[in-house]
Amino acid sequence: MAEVAKTEALGQNPDAYERLMPEGGKPRRASAEAALQLNPRPRMGDRVSYYITAKAKGKTNDWQRARAVALYDAVAAPYDPDYYLKKLDDWLERYGSFLGVKPHDDGQGELL
Repeated sequence: MAEVAKTEALGQNPDAYERLMPEGGKPRRASAEAALQLNPRPRMGDRVSYYITAKAKGKTNDWQRARAVALYDAVAAPYDPDYYLKKLDDWLERYGSFLGVKPHDDGQGELL
């Protein structure tokens, strides 16, 4: 699981984030949404590890699909391998030329 998790430091207190979200204005953050799932809740500056679950009806954004790694459940809430493969393909497309790698038509990288 550690290979697909992302870890970010919280830039805002999760309780303050939770109060501000219904008001709108600021975009939602996957790391903050994952922090809201934890008990006890982390504090501002703490690092939160999360992963992205499979798409479900009405849940297509990263922040809606973020789940704290501490709550990982391979059956009830597995990670979305297609999401991570797409991220790797995007990364290869952007930065592969700097590494001597070019993307294939099928999304798999190939050394130049």
